[in-house]
Amino acid sequence: PSQMKGMMDRLVTRFSWGLTAELEKPTVDLRRDILCTKMHRNGLDFPPDVVDFIAEHVDNSVRDLEGIMVSIMAQSTFLGKEINIGLAKSVISRATAHQEARPASFDEIISAVCRHYDIDPTLLMSKSRKRDVAMARQVAMYLTKSETDLSANKIGIQFGGRDHATVLHACRTVRDQLKIDKSFNDEVQQIRLEMKKRN
Repeated sequence: PSQMKGMMDRLVTRFSWGLTAELEKPTVDLRRDILCTKMHRNGLDFPPDVVDFIAEHVDNSVRDLEGIMVSIMAQSTFLGKEINIGLAKSVISRATAHQEARPASFDEIISAVCRHYDIDPTLLMSKSRKRDVAMARQVAMYLTKSETDLSANKIGIQFGGRDHATVLHACRTVRDQLKIDKSFNDEVQQIRLEMKKRN
């Protein structure tokens, strides 16, 4: 909790009262066991090589594993296809493409903006009004508003407790600048590309 940036102190303190534990991604063996358990529970029977393939290539979360399993079963049923590695590969590649196209998170936006402008993330949350920091902050606010479903009020809170009017002003400023400044437009597009390169 102490590493959470832009949160109110009282919230960080409350989070710190609870148990803090690091959750790691399940190993291949654990993912295989989870798949087998879920298939048994749902009366499904995938070939062992398909189970191994899914366990090796779907490593994000247990929910993703279950989603892939259901998608493979649905594709097999609707298309009358045999459940094999080819079908599993097709379903997983579509799911991966969808994940890559997902909107960026707040942390990913902050990371990309700070890398681009070579500044520390804490400066975006600070009260600093230095020109380079202020510009980076406005770009980060603009991208957060356009890439996430966070409200202007919540974005303001994330940026060191600023109000929603500040966020809306930043978004207007960036939008206006994008219309008249090609180099600035290129800069923001470059940051968007950096966001897409995230892991």
